[in-house]
Amino acid sequence: EDAVKTYVGSIYQVGNPEAGKRMVEALEGLGQQDGLLGQLVQHFSDCHPIVKVEILRLLTRVRAPEAATIITQSILDGDRKVRVTAMELAGKSQTKSAVPHLLPILAHQSRFSGVDEDDELQEVTCRALGNIGDLSAVAVLLEVANPASFLKRTKSDPVRTAAIMALGEFSQ
Repeated sequence: EDAVKTYVGSIYQVGNPEAGKRMVEALEGLGQQDGLLGQLVQHFSDCHPIVKVEILRLLTRVRAPEAATIITQSILDGDRKVRVTAMELAGKSQTKSAVPHLLPILAHQSRFSGVDEDDELQEVTCRALGNIGDLSAVAVLLEVANPASFLKRTKSDPVRTAAIMALGEFSQ
């Protein structure tokens, strides 16, 4: 048990992010051993983005109780890859607590240009909301899908298509 704690403690101190990623991958066989996942979560914010992505995947694969909280927080992470992974995993794991963090992404526009800042993030957001299936997302997805939206600017075709596909998930 002490050896595992030392091992986990070294993950976020490793100078090579790829080595840290491999170290996290090796933990999957240990499952939800007492304190193991809690220790990973405790130092999550100190990790390199590559390691964060692997921790998110591990927590989701082993269905850790901490997964929903970390996924939800990671939607707002400063690193794009961490954000996209968190959004995708929120959808796959149907993390309803992520919905309030996902919805604002669909209305987010640059205050300088009035243009949506990132269509790809909005597409991933639509897919995640469709997979989660929370009815609170329907009104926003309908607005995104509507070419005459109140958002004052029509969304790009790929974003609108993703919203339509997400709405289709609600009928299944």
